[in-house]
Amino acid sequence: MAFIDESIETRDQWHDRRDRALLDALRGAGRVERGLRAQWRRSTDEPLLWLADVLVGSVVWWLGGEGESLDIIRQMIEFL
Repeated sequence: MAFIDESIETRDQWHDRRDRALLDALRGAGRVERGLRAQWRRSTDEPLLWLADVLVGSVVWWLGGEGESLDIIRQMIEFL
């Protein structure tokens, strides 16, 4: 089995426990590869974790009628 390493942003013990439980449930349901190994990291230790925050924030602002930030990255993303 090939392993895939992924980083997940740590928040606090309560949220991290819930994230782990969700990941375990998704694995059990076959929705996530069993070979996925997740590591909880601080965003200050893994700068790429900020990318999701930037993208989601831009989409939320766009949905709220403030699309300037999404316009900046629109050419680099695709909505499915």
